[in-house]
Amino acid sequence: MKRFIPYLVCALLTFPANNAFAQSQAGALFLRIAPDARSSGMGETGVAHATGAMAAAWNPGALGFANSREFVGNYFKWLPYFQFNDMYYLYFSYAHPVEGIGAFGISVPYLSLGEQPATDESGGAIGTISSFDVAVNLSYGTRIGDVLGLGTNLKVIYNKLSPFSAGAQQGRGTATTFAVDVGATYKLHERITLGGAIQNLGPK
Repeated sequence: MKRFIPYLVCALLTFPANNAFAQSQAGALFLRIAPDARSSGMGETGVAHATGAMAAAWNPGALGFANSREFVGNYFKWLPYFQFNDMYYLYFSYAHPVEGIGAFGISVPYLSLGEQPATDESGGAIGTISSFDVAVNLSYGTRIGDVLGLGTNLKVIYNKLSPFSAGAQQGRGTATTFAVDVGATYKLHERITLGGAIQNLGPK
């Protein structure tokens, strides 16, 4: 049976990374923002090369190969060419390997959409509102042998557009949901790593 594992993994990893949502209109699109400069500069290929604390963002399967505790933090302006100074992206991640069990991680992506003027139904100004998206991701990855890593993320996602409803719409302008990632990493050679992940499986 062990002889067929590499072929099975290779077959699974030929599928590209996906962002899957249950509805035709996807929500929480901020989860698709590349959180690190290296992966952005390499065409967002982090699913195959991300390691350590950054593995959770791209492929939790790579978390199984973490061999030391690691913390990373990234910050950049969102749409800087438009000079929206209050729009920015933050990402923090921590990985903690436990010998004989695997590696655990926690990460927090945060997108500030800045302040917008708030008006009443007649168009009168009533102040400003701040909008943002944030998620808390709990991760686990384990290694099978020396070449295969499997992992998963559980995400709790919160979106705030407005603290109150708009017009005749019911409810507030906030939403909370969850999503799950699964990923696998296979080290085919010392210099060749295959990775595959299915991301953001969950309700709308």
